[in-house]
Amino acid sequence: MRPNIEKKAKQVKELVDLIRQYKVIGIVDIKSMPAAPFKEIKKKVPGVIKVMKKVVIERALKEAGIEGLDLGEMPAILLSNEDAFKLAILFKENQIPVYAKAGQIAPEDIVVKAGPTPFPPGPMVSEFNKLGIKVRPQAGKLHILQDKVLVKAGEEINEAVASMLMKLDIKPMKVGLKFVSAFENGKVYTKELDFSVEEILTSIETAYADAYKLSIGLPWVTKDNVDLIIQNAYIDAKKLALGAEIEVPELLPELMAKATAQANALSEVI
Repeated sequence: MRPNIEKKAKQVKELVDLIRQYKVIGIVDIKSMPAAPFKEIKKKVPGVIKVMKKVVIERALKEAGIEGLDLGEMPAILLSNEDAFKLAILFKENQIPVYAKAGQIAPEDIVVKAGPTPFPPGPMVSEFNKLGIKVRPQAGKLHILQDKVLVKAGEEINEAVASMLMKLDIKPMKVGLKFVSAFENGKVYTKELDFSVEEILTSIETAYADAYKLSIGLPWVTKDNVDLIIQNAYIDAKKLALGAEIEVPELLPELMAKATAQANALSEVI
């Protein structure tokens, strides 16, 4: 067996042994992921992320009896005992701010805030002016006079803007690990991992509101709606009693007022 083949076989075996020690086997795509942010995110992951050749990962997964995982473009294998969806949230919440590059699309409005800069008056004045950023000297430094939107959300970032943002130490872009797929308890998750916690919470709130309205309309008594259902029932019973002129103690003042109004109306007619 050639050395290279022996090396790959050894890597596959070691990875298979490692896979069998964990409940969740995931794939993260590290394409275009800078080394420093990658190391920072890895420290926060409850488990192990191993960067290996795609063919090694494929063979190890096959030997471990795991099929159907999407490997993405440039995969690294994630091994953890944490819930797959909690891992997905962790990746979304731990994106690292980075400097913008020319040609990238702004994810949101990129704004330069008013305030002091580290630059003395000089050549930087013309650079600010070219981008429409108003500045003036103050205490030996250039101060930006008012907020300036350099790039609107969805627009492309050009070289001049990217250079200025770096000089001002503004990092408008974020990078993170893309959670491509996961295997847990015999199930493979792919698209399910790409979700928004805010959207899910909004959906739950909407579903609750709709269910609450339906339960009131039926009515279907629950601990959440019992007070309102009793209140509505009381109002309906009161309307019915007034219409039928049923003499009960709590309705006597209203019945008397109604009778008085009817008597006055009759006397005017007579």
